[in-house]
Amino acid sequence: MDRHQRGVNRRDRSNMVSFTTRDGLPDDSVSSVHAAKSGTVWITTSGGMCRFVDGRISRFQFPTLGQERQEEFIGAYEDRRGNLWAFAPLTLSIWPRASALTISPVKNPR
Repeated sequence: MDRHQRGVNRRDRSNMVSFTTRDGLPDDSVSSVHAAKSGTVWITTSGGMCRFVDGRISRFQFPTLGQERQEEFIGAYEDRRGNLWAFAPLTLSIWPRASALTISPVKNPR
């Protein structure tokens, strides 16, 4: 997957597939893309964080922020123990064993 200012692109054999807010990204300004060992692809944007798995984008709702206020994320990393680290301008968060996180789809407000 490649990041850019208008969503994220995925090359599927000879085809290029683009994903934007229409497909579930929190924001089209993508700051990083991280492929975890589990096969999950974590995408950080100016409007929040989501994951791409099984061809679908699901938005991650952080319990401490609430749905109406999602933080800008600038990066994500999975360490060798499977913990997910998420980087925001003023915070660093860690979730033990990222594959066990519960992520539910969020309806696009458009």
